[in-house]
Amino acid sequence: MTKKLSIVMAFAAGLSLTSCDKDDNLDPLPICPVGAEAAIGTYEGKMEISGIGNDTIVNVRVQVGRTIAIAPMPLNLMMDSIIAIDPKGETAKELSKMVYYSDYTAKAAGESNIEFDIPMSSSDIRILASDKKYHVMRLGIGKRADCVYAKKDSTLSLNLRADDAVLDGKKVERFKEISLTITKAKRSKK
Repeated sequence: MTKKLSIVMAFAAGLSLTSCDKDDNLDPLPICPVGAEAAIGTYEGKMEISGIGNDTIVNVRVQVGRTIAIAPMPLNLMMDSIIAIDPKGETAKELSKMVYYSDYTAKAAGESNIEFDIPMSSSDIRILASDKKYHVMRLGIGKRADCVYAKKDSTLSLNLRADDAVLDGKKVERFKEISLTITKAKRSKK
């Protein structure tokens, strides 16, 4: 982190979520949700972001373990309707690398799919804006989310929505819903 930029957020937990087994030197990790075992792993694909003007597609990695993690979660692309930041500045660079993660529950959907339920989540982010002041932004993500693992081709599809934004404790009235869609991400061979 630099002196100019301090972003504090719960999204940015590490991506060491590859397993639901015990680590040798640590306490046992929480048990994977029942029914999710076949979907545990890392997936690579493209995420389409709609609602920010022109649709944008970014490459992402989704990791399913004790939580679901998406990296990068390109929050820099979602800022225009919330707060003005320099798109080429340090804040935008840091926001473009953010990791989103969420707890989930899972259940078998017939013999061919696993359905995930992702609860609404939000975290505070401290942002240095174009006005050279720090602001606290909270973006609500996950409401009406759906995620499905297809056993047939070992792919993961995920749809999240950013439903609301709060800036410095006040609802951002001009904010419009943003849809984040990943279709048939392939399981990584790594």
